Amino acid sequence: MGTWKLNRDESDDPRQKSNQRATSNSNGNPGGNGGPRMGWPGMGGGGMGGGGRQGNGGPQGGSQTSSPKGGTPEEKQRYQELLDPSERLDVEKRNDKDPIVEMMGDQGRRTIFYTDGNKPDAPAGVGTEVVGANWDGAKLVSNDVSLPKGGTAKRTYEVSPDGTQLYEEVEMVLGKDKNPSRFRFVYDAVAAGDNY
Repeated sequence: MGTWKLNRDESDDPRQKSNQRATSNSNGNPGGNGGPRMGWPGMGGGGMGGGGRQGNGGPQGGSQTSSPKGGTPEEKQRYQELLDPSERLDVEKRNDKDPIVEMMGDQGRRTIFYTDGNKPDAPAGVGTEVVGANWDGAKLVSNDVSLPKGGTAKRTYEVSPDGTQLYEEVEMVLGKDKNPSRFRFVYDAVAAGDNY
């Protein structure tokens, strides 16, 4: 739980990952990054950041990748957000036993994770996404969400052992492509009183 800020230097650029994957697929290598395998000590919580704006220090206003053709407006928006992460995440849970984890990001983005199998049929308000999820040990793992042309995406969140970084790993499959793209974003903890 808490507040996190995007670390561009340690985060992947999903556009570069996609290009590398397309090149390496001819050699039978699906590409992508498996991400860290670290626990979430004593906390059990996480948040969804959405995708990646130019990672690795790239400019925010860099070239935009257009959504795949087809799909609902919600699916297209979800796809764009996978490639455009929030600069800041606020992650909250009312108490240790609460099955609901809420994440607030930039531009009014809000994601509610339901980890007990119960979730409303529709999001509660504009700019809010409701996602089923489950705990895999100390990791928060989202259910698959729909992308254009029958694609899916799944996100996994975990905190580094020292509690100073939040990792978001995104696994995305588009259309008939059976080799998923994987990339991750790294967020640094924001100390109490830091006005970042």
